[in-house]
Amino acid sequence: MRSTCLRFLLLFVTGIACASPPLLPQPQFAMFSEQVQDAPVVSYDLVQDQTGYLWLASELDGLQRFDGYELLRYPIFFEQETAQRRANVNRILSAKRQLWVSTWGQGFSLLDHNGALLRRYHSSSTPALPSDHGQTMYQDAQGRTWLATVAGLRVVEPGLNLAAADKVPAELRDNRVWQIQQDTLGALWFATSTGLYRFSQDLTDKQHWPVPSPHARQHSQEIRTLLLTEAGVWFGTQLGLYWLAFAEPRQVVQAAPAIQRVNALFQDSTGLWIGTSRGLYLLSQQQQLQHFLGSADIRQLYLDKTQVLWISSRNLGLFKRDPIERLFEPWYFPGVSANDELPVHQLQSMTWLNDHIWLGLDRQLLAFSPTQQSYTAVPFDTQNRPTRVSAVSRSGQQLWIATDAGLFRQQSDQVARQVTLPTGLPPQPEITSLFAATDNSLWFGVWEQGLYHWQLNSDTKTLQHYAVATQPGDAIIQLKPDRNHLWLVSRFSGLYRLTPETGQLTHFHQGADSPLPLPSDTLLCAEAASRGGWWLCTDQGLFWFNPATGEHQLYSKQQGLPDQRVIAVSDSGDGRIWISTRRGLAMLDSNNQRIYSFGRKDGLPAMSLGVRALAQHDKDQLFIGTHQGLFRIEPDKLKDEELQTSMVISKLELDQKSIPVPATSAEQPLVLPLHTKRLQIHFSFLEFYYTDLHHYQYRLLGLSEQWHPLGTIHQVSFNHLPTGTYVFEVRNSTFQDETNAARLHFVVPAPWWQDYKLWLGFALIAAFVSWRLWCWRNRLLLKQYQKLNLMVSERTQALAAANHALNQQARTDFLTQLPNRLAFTEQFERSLAQAQRSGQPMALVLLDVDHFKQINDQYGHETGDYVLVQIGQLLVQRLRKQDLVARWGGEEFILLLPDTTVEGALQLCEELRHTISQMELCYQQKSFHISATFGVQVRRASHSDALDQWCSSADQALYSGKRSGRNRVVLYAPAEPVEMDSI
Repeated sequence: MRSTCLRFLLLFVTGIACASPPLLPQPQFAMFSEQVQDAPVVSYDLVQDQTGYLWLASELDGLQRFDGYELLRYPIFFEQETAQRRANVNRILSAKRQLWVSTWGQGFSLLDHNGALLRRYHSSSTPALPSDHGQTMYQDAQGRTWLATVAGLRVVEPGLNLAAADKVPAELRDNRVWQIQQDTLGALWFATSTGLYRFSQDLTDKQHWPVPSPHARQHSQEIRTLLLTEAGVWFGTQLGLYWLAFAEPRQVVQAAPAIQRVNALFQDSTGLWIGTSRGLYLLSQQQQLQHFLGSADIRQLYLDKTQVLWISSRNLGLFKRDPIERLFEPWYFPGVSANDELPVHQLQSMTWLNDHIWLGLDRQLLAFSPTQQSYTAVPFDTQNRPTRVSAVSRSGQQLWIATDAGLFRQQSDQVARQVTLPTGLPPQPEITSLFAATDNSLWFGVWEQGLYHWQLNSDTKTLQHYAVATQPGDAIIQLKPDRNHLWLVSRFSGLYRLTPETGQLTHFHQGADSPLPLPSDTLLCAEAASRGGWWLCTDQGLFWFNPATGEHQLYSKQQGLPDQRVIAVSDSGDGRIWISTRRGLAMLDSNNQRIYSFGRKDGLPAMSLGVRALAQHDKDQLFIGTHQGLFRIEPDKLKDEELQTSMVISKLELDQKSIPVPATSAEQPLVLPLHTKRLQIHFSFLEFYYTDLHHYQYRLLGLSEQWHPLGTIHQVSFNHLPTGTYVFEVRNSTFQDETNAARLHFVVPAPWWQDYKLWLGFALIAAFVSWRLWCWRNRLLLKQYQKLNLMVSERTQALAAANHALNQQARTDFLTQLPNRLAFTEQFERSLAQAQRSGQPMALVLLDVDHFKQINDQYGHETGDYVLVQIGQLLVQRLRKQDLVARWGGEEFILLLPDTTVEGALQLCEELRHTISQMELCYQQKSFHISATFGVQVRRASHSDALDQWCSSADQALYSGKRSGRNRVVLYAPAEPVEMDSI
């Protein structure tokens, strides 16, 4: 037994230097400072508490709590202490919902689970610690907490009292203990400056192993870290890594002599991780030694509940290792590499035919063979090479290719040649979709022209045309057959169901007259659903509907999709539906209605997914098309692991002041202080690698029961909440069951003057007093009734007249007596609503007097006022009754012309402009001429219109006229205004 263990250890150790097995996958590390700007530079330790928060120990920043988004600093000294306020924290221990904090120079602190300071232990306390320079801490199974300092070890009893020094073994009482662990038998292991010690649970039995060293140099016996395993103990010193096997004869053997200054150890399925002053090493199970982060002085290794390995370093801060294997295997297009961040190609189409995936790129068509894992380009025999391949379909041995340069066909010679189409189509139409039927016919969609059916075996070779999706910019972009129908997916006009035998078309769209209304008419793809019906890719989410039963369901961001705009879908038939969106890939598990997101951290370029670019030939492989190449995932290898973490409310702010987050319930809610104006709630899903991918939903019971999506926003504010009892709930969009929600019960109290009991008492007293007074005041009230009634009537009439006068004055310009801006704004809303109902165009005109400032400067402000009055009178005389003119401000007038076309508006404005320019004005024996510039906006009103939009368009046209010389009428157009110069 002894020789077997030794041979195994020697083989393990010597194999590091001489064996050459295959290279292991390189782990991925990320710097914590890349996620958090104020991340600590000097980091000694990190632990996770029972709630799931991370606590960081830092030399410069003290004790900090991390919730995935924000670092919060917590005090570890009492206010009355006069010790140095800057806390140099070097170790943290989380045990029994308490935090023990070790400092370098200020002793130890004990905090509760909310971070509130409970007790302090230091050299001035009674009993006293041997030093205020803490080294490590450990809480054993008996509830004893061991506090190690550089000058000795002490123990805190379960009652939190510091025991006397004689409660500690004499060998450890004045010894520097670096680390403590307890094995499954209850024995305690101590890594000290004089070697390795093992004490029984009751501290009566002792064993000691010195560090074998050929040189008696300083610190040669100093063990800085240890790691217990089932077979033995790993421990590290300045001289290297050592192994002590539990099997006899328990000899200490040095392992990996090249590794020195070992500070931390951790073991997982990949091997033994070794943190040193010269970086991180991995001693794998395959006996390989890998080196990472070579410049980092590593002090601690910690694995959190979500399998993220955290590396604390003294000089570079924190690192974290990617816990997830890359799920997606890439096959990049020819000429593309993984380093190309921007898309090199534009993926136009993707189709799985037989054993190949056909990919339409810009100016080429590629065929990918999954078995050979290679691409083959299809040559085009034409001078007019297509720039876009929209679809491919196979009929027998012929491959039909739809492009923006017409229809192509590939036959036995592998060359794609252009096909001459029957009469009735342009020579090279832009074909947007294609389906080769089994009856030797072709169905294809043409840009803005609808659907065509071509019988290839017909002598006449005529085309049958279906006039659908013919609006500008519209087209049939996908053809999906089922047993009796052909489904037509359009860009902007919804979905069509065609029965080829009868030619009957059924139109599914967003309108109320649709057989089953769709959430949007903007579609990108369709896929037959394994449970019956169809999946539709819309700009409002993924829509499932069954036209036979009328059932339907919409999945959007509120249910956890990365984005509303769905661009591809694939139904694997086993309950998993794969969904491509504009912001990444997702998978809907229809068994539990959860949506899982995938992105860059899984090895997938989330922002470059192709439209209709999902291909799944069977359940074993799913291919995702991107602008960089194909990515493959094996769905059966996905692990449905529940994250061992929780949803928490991490911070509360009342009127921008932070308060502790209490544990609340319906029986014990948080009562907000009176006059609280703003409540801000921060929350987090305590998983620390995919933090930027977490999507949240919230609701506020008492105000609304509807869940509201927040995306990746991790805070929400409520302002001026009415009096009442509320329950705030927030959850991760991926885990939508109620048990995964964090809750805050709170009450917005009513002020004392809103207490109904108080007012009820006042009301009873007032009723009694009123009854007593009524008896003797009744006669007086009857006498005064007629007099008061008359006075009220007269004053009411006077007040109504005054209000009417004030109302007119408030809506009339005092100079020109025209309506002012307020009156025009009110009338515009009414005219806009009428125009929306009638559908007739409406015109809005801004008129500005040219060089008005010069008139004021040259002739005086009274002359300028005279000019404005004359123009106002002219406009009133020349406009129709339904038209509206107002003084907009300064020398600007505004005109609203309902039921007016572009020609009518321009003609009227040109007449006004000409009349103004021909006017000879005389004021105080001064004669002069003026001119004006007109900005015109004419269009049909829509429901999203606002006065600001109309004025902005007219103003742009007006200023275009000013810049081009003034005294002209300019019509606004989105590209550039149209001018009508005077002749």
